[in-house]
Amino acid sequence: MQEASATYTKDSPTNPIQNLKARYRAASGDPECLATMTLNKQTETFEDIVDILMSETFPINFGSRVYRRREGGGMYQLIKTNVAEVTEVSVDGTKQRVLQKEAACFGLNDDPGFGSSWKRHLKTYRASHPGMSLKECMKGASATYRKDSKLTKTRYRGQMFEFIDAQSGGSLTLDGLENLNMNFGKPANILWTYTQVTSLPKLYASRVYKANNNKDYQMVNIGDGKVIQVSVDGTTVREIRPASLSLSEPPGMAGPYLQGAPVPQANSEQQSSCMKYKKLRDIYTHDEYGDFRPPQWVEDECASLLAKYASLAKVLYVQGDSLNDVKRLALEREPVNIAMGRMYDIERLQAEFGYRYGAYAELSNSGFPPQIAISCVTPVQDPNTPNRVEVAVVNLIGLAFDIRLQPDYQKLIKDGQLADENKPFVRNFMIQAYTLAFRATELAGRKVLCVSPIGNVSFKPPGYTTPEFEAEFVWPAVEAAHQLFSDIKVERALFGKGRDDYNVPGCFFNGGRWSKNLNERMFVNAWDCWSMLGNGNKEDGSADGFWGRSSAISLLGWPGSNPTIAYEAVQRT
Repeated sequence: MQEASATYTKDSPTNPIQNLKARYRAASGDPECLATMTLNKQTETFEDIVDILMSETFPINFGSRVYRRREGGGMYQLIKTNVAEVTEVSVDGTKQRVLQKEAACFGLNDDPGFGSSWKRHLKTYRASHPGMSLKECMKGASATYRKDSKLTKTRYRGQMFEFIDAQSGGSLTLDGLENLNMNFGKPANILWTYTQVTSLPKLYASRVYKANNNKDYQMVNIGDGKVIQVSVDGTTVREIRPASLSLSEPPGMAGPYLQGAPVPQANSEQQSSCMKYKKLRDIYTHDEYGDFRPPQWVEDECASLLAKYASLAKVLYVQGDSLNDVKRLALEREPVNIAMGRMYDIERLQAEFGYRYGAYAELSNSGFPPQIAISCVTPVQDPNTPNRVEVAVVNLIGLAFDIRLQPDYQKLIKDGQLADENKPFVRNFMIQAYTLAFRATELAGRKVLCVSPIGNVSFKPPGYTTPEFEAEFVWPAVEAAHQLFSDIKVERALFGKGRDDYNVPGCFFNGGRWSKNLNERMFVNAWDCWSMLGNGNKEDGSADGFWGRSSAISLLGWPGSNPTIAYEAVQRT
């Protein structure tokens, strides 16, 4: 319902809205333009639609609902492109024209053509408001017009009502469903609605609801973590924040706007997870030193990402290790740790989540921490287009020898070299890591493990070159682990200087090395022993950084934001 409502066009068998978005982005150069049915104004004249979009209430890139033009046919949408212009774009992306603010530029001759129910409604409204001009009456009438009245219920609205009534066993009423936009299933209160809106792409909106003052409002995600509340008549707008929202005291609401709808428990958990992720993301350094945060779209789409992918994530650990230690190691992660440089607000991490540094520190005091890996299926975003693909990735931790402060360095390096007596431990560590990767591949039902070396660049022991470390530790470990999972095929995915076949995310798009048969493959990401998945993201030049800046691994692979993540014990090597 949620996805269909964003692409539905009345009386049209299909609506290629993605094509519209792509073509409009290409024409405008604005990658954030998502203008799909964000303004639910039940107006019927072309002039009034344009006039409403031009009001100061609505920001740039707001769009009208899709309509069919009377002259020439075809489906169109109006998009506010700047303070003085509105652009009319055809849904198939082939036509576009700019309309200036002066009414003479569009006039009533371009009326897209709607049914007679609006005309009857406007006639009744004018008769009851004899002192108003035609334009004033059109504005007033548009705020009260309902296409889903008993007389003019449309096919789509009728189907939606029937669906909701069937899902609720007949307990829900139709109150609050006017100007239906995004369909969230069974919404119950304003806080839940706010949470859902923050999970949607920029400029998407909630359905309209009625406040205590008997006026209709709508929530709109305007990006940068902000949500505004807009009155349907376009006269009032205010920014709302989660701190002002409460389950017991929803602002301006008499109660659930679908009477009888219970609070969905799953969505309450989802809401809590997304709030935790938002808090975590804010703790990353994002100032003059750089922006180390995961992508904004991951926070914006948190709820929908969790709904689709959360159950696919797993923490893999070695059988016999303490599960409590494993859970601590997976949960108590530092947002960013690059060569022991911590690019996050340590005090806020303590205040919000109860720890200052990663559990790796404490768990290293009495030996080596448990070995873990985290696997998930995540969307990966093409940085140059709106395209995304789904990719399975298992995140492996290598031993850290980059600086002397690392616990691994202090335990295993002697006189500036990897001690000979410690090399067997390193070999077995690597075999165990790749055994976790093969098991993750098996559990995910994938046929191919695309192996990338771990610990072979910055983390390699002093005195080793990358080829030397790979030859002595990486490829023998892969071969040894592979013997336990002979049904899984192995392919090498190489990242780094002079290696261009595993350049995430480009390798997954436009004929890249790994752009085909992604549903058969599991990829390896070289993770850090301290950090969240993705580590420094776009400020991090490692493979982990490229994964972090391009995907949702930071959300899906952290138990704090994904409480449904499963724990899987794997045989010890």
